[in-house]
Amino acid sequence: MDTNKYLNELHVGKMVILRGYYPGCHYGKCVNVGDNGNVVTLEKSRRMWGWEGAKTLSNIANTGTDNANECRFPAETLPVTVIGVCEILQVRDKAVKNLKKIPNWE
Repeated sequence: MDTNKYLNELHVGKMVILRGYYPGCHYGKCVNVGDNGNVVTLEKSRRMWGWEGAKTLSNIANTGTDNANECRFPAETLPVTVIGVCEILQVRDKAVKNLKKIPNWE
């Protein structure tokens, strides 16, 4: 199976966390995966500048954070294309509900 097709079937329409080599970490709804997973477009994206209450991105993707008020996620952006993606984590429904509680960091 074509890698791009597989990754799009796996991730498009779902909330994901991306780790990028240079752009850092982003959280949002996946709308497209290209270049064998190296380029991902998100809508309703929030850059993840820092977090408290979870040790790893995997913890955040599974359960969210125990300390939403100490997380540093700016407001949602227009669609963003992240280049240099090295990890795509699907976010569980429980974590999505939790992450909605994180206030905009300004």
